[in-house]
Amino acid sequence: MSVMISTTQYSGPMDLLLQLIEKEKMDIFDIPIAKITSEYLRVMKLFQKEKTSEELADFLSMATTLMQIKSRMLLKRPDEEDAEDPREELALKILEYKKIKEAEKKLAERLIEGEKFHSKLQEDLSKFESEGQIIVEDAKILKNFLIRILIDEDTIEMEEKIIEPDEFPLQRYIFYLMDLFRSNERISLISLCSRRSKLEKIIIFLAVLELIKNGKIQCIQKKNDIFIKERKMNG
Repeated sequence: MSVMISTTQYSGPMDLLLQLIEKEKMDIFDIPIAKITSEYLRVMKLFQKEKTSEELADFLSMATTLMQIKSRMLLKRPDEEDAEDPREELALKILEYKKIKEAEKKLAERLIEGEKFHSKLQEDLSKFESEGQIIVEDAKILKNFLIRILIDEDTIEMEEKIIEPDEFPLQRYIFYLMDLFRSNERISLISLCSRRSKLEKIIIFLAVLELIKNGKIQCIQKKNDIFIKERKMNG
């Protein structure tokens, strides 16, 4: 029986794959490759006339990958049971994509919550204003900055390994940021996010938003960078 998938609800081949897996309640690390390949090709036929050749290229590339994995599974001999599973690399990529998607959802919710960040603690900000720096209170500025950070060339691919559910806990990054203030008056977000994976960059921004919400830090924009600074209690 074919799974009903809306062709307007996914953003790319990995999104389509994840939807198919979740609809069928498949184990990501034990994907029935023949079935998922068949479903993937079926859904792709439904929208291929609506896509540009450029958009379709990514879906076709994934279709090729699925068929290659299917062929390798069929050709696998019984005495090769201990050999590397041809599905493993794809499974790791799907799991990473799922983690990123979940983190992006949380981030979007936080940005909607904080269309304006209101100061809970007041302090003298005149020295920053006199240096041509702007106190960032608009969540849209942070959102646009995050988009730029995510597409930077220094974003690294995650190491191919099993990602544990608590590998990137938000609380750990909150403690990490606050600990950095012991030796830094303020911290550059560009430097902080340098050479990190997309998922880790999103978690860092979630930690920043949580600390802003709780009145622990403030963001200061200077030229093309944004700095975070710990708020100090007066008196």
